[in-house]
Amino acid sequence: MHGSKILDGLFNINSNTFSLSLLFVVKYCPKLFFVVIIGISIFLLLEINKSIFFIHNIMISSKRHFTVVINSKKHGLYTSSTPSSAAKKAVSKLCADNKNKKVEFSLRETTQSSNKKIYGL
Repeated sequence: MHGSKILDGLFNINSNTFSLSLLFVVKYCPKLFFVVIIGISIFLLLEINKSIFFIHNIMISSKRHFTVVINSKKHGLYTSSTPSSAAKKAVSKLCADNKNKKVEFSLRETTQSSNKKIYGL
C-alpha cells in the first residue's frame, strides 16, 4: 500500500506535484530516489538524442542526388543542393575526361521521394 502511493505520486507530473513527490521519496525511500534520478536522466538523454536526430535529418534533407545521363546511359552520381551546382560538378568532371570534345548531357534527379525530373536536353 505504501509503495503504490509513492508510485502514484511519481506519475502525477507537474511542477508542484513532481517536486513534492521527490521530497517524499528522498525522505522515506532513498534507494528509490536514485532509481528515479537515473530514470529521469535516461529520459532526458533519449529526448536529447531525438532532437539531435531531427536536426541531423533537417540538415541532410537539403542535399539532392543527380545522375548524369549521356545517350541514355548513366555516367555518375552527384550530390548537391541544386541542379545547377550538380551540373557544374558534372561539367568539371566531364571536361577533365573528354578534353577537346563536345559532350551533351542531362541530369536526372534521383533523390528518394523526388519526382525524378530530368534537367537539360
